[in-house]
Amino acid sequence: MHPALVILVAVLFVQSISVLGKERLQEVTYAIYVRILHRSTLAEQRRLRTEVFTNKQQLAKTSSQDEFAKWAKLRRKVDKGLQDLEKTNGTLSSSRTTFSLLFKALMFGLTTVLPFLVTSYYSKTPIFWIPPAGLWFGPLGWFLSLPRAPAGSISSTMWQMVCTRALISILSSLKSLLPVKQVEPVIVTPAQGSGQTGAAAAANAEKPTPSPSSASRSEPTSAASRDQARPGARRRAAHVDDAANAEL
Repeated sequence: MHPALVILVAVLFVQSISVLGKERLQEVTYAIYVRILHRSTLAEQRRLRTEVFTNKQQLAKTSSQDEFAKWAKLRRKVDKGLQDLEKTNGTLSSSRTTFSLLFKALMFGLTTVLPFLVTSYYSKTPIFWIPPAGLWFGPLGWFLSLPRAPAGSISSTMWQMVCTRALISILSSLKSLLPVKQVEPVIVTPAQGSGQTGAAAAANAEKPTPSPSSASRSEPTSAASRDQARPGARRRAAHVDDAANAEL
């Protein structure tokens, strides 16, 4: 196979992993890994969950005063089932941690080490020959042959960079063509912003507001009532003064 196709396939593989997502791939591969190598542990976990759930239901229906012996027996079964279930969950958790470390190491090897080895293997091989430097590219021809390809050719490193940039641009264009779900904005009304319901806002809107004319009419009335109350207060003050003089 031509070196250009080998490098292109390697770059396409790396970009496919990037598009799918390493976390998603890890979840899928872990599910397959557990079903194959830890099938008995999963079956034991499901059995313990069902058993603990059933015993808890029976324990809730049993009176600790009237049927103490039965209640104590069910309680011991529930406690033992929970302990066994915790051990099973710990085993699966440790296997998940180990698998996560191995998967990350594998992804590092596939996405970083493998492209580096491919480009290093073809580092001295000219991927493409370009026209003479004086005609088309000038001094750029020397730059395209870096790091160790013959002068006047395109090196494996430059070809890998070109393939990577081209695939990223194509994927970005495809993502922009996909329909994007638009989220409708939520309009907050003044009644909602103030914490009032629609009925409370309507009730407040129905309350009549006093007009300036009614306010002006009410002011003389209050002033007249104050004037009427003043003579009574004066008479009471006069009686208090007369009683004080009589005592003297």
